[in-house]
Amino acid sequence: MLPYLEEIARRELGADSNEFLQIMAIAQSFPGAMGINAAAIIGYRMGGWMGAVAGILGVTVPGVICASVLFLLLMLAARTSWLDIATTALKAAVVGIVFGMAVNLGNRSWKGYRSLLIGFAALFLFYRFQLSPVIILLGAGVLGYIFLSPSEAG
Repeated sequence: MLPYLEEIARRELGADSNEFLQIMAIAQSFPGAMGINAAAIIGYRMGGWMGAVAGILGVTVPGVICASVLFLLLMLAARTSWLDIATTALKAAVVGIVFGMAVNLGNRSWKGYRSLLIGFAALFLFYRFQLSPVIILLGAGVLGYIFLSPSEAG
């Protein structure tokens, strides 16, 4: 979904890769799915509030319809051997897709080793000391602002 949203941002807004990464950063700061948030932001920039609503509906409604149909089909096929094989294969595919997207976004947003150190510090504080994610996000934001200012980022 994100490559599709990026294509819309490029074609309709004239956004380059860096501007799309900024939209993604804003979308990640709001609760909820990143794709839906990004669709709302892009829709708002294209057509105001009505564009935001259209973006959200355009991203969510097809998924809800597909998920509903898939649920009905799965209920009909309830525990067959081919279904177990298919779900195992889908799990592996989902891991690959998520990993590929993480690598893609990571490569495009790479700002140097300082950002990597901030990320590892946040991970350490969360798992070792069970620090609140809100505090970690605020601290990472402050450190990012200090250490990754435009003159330092590259």
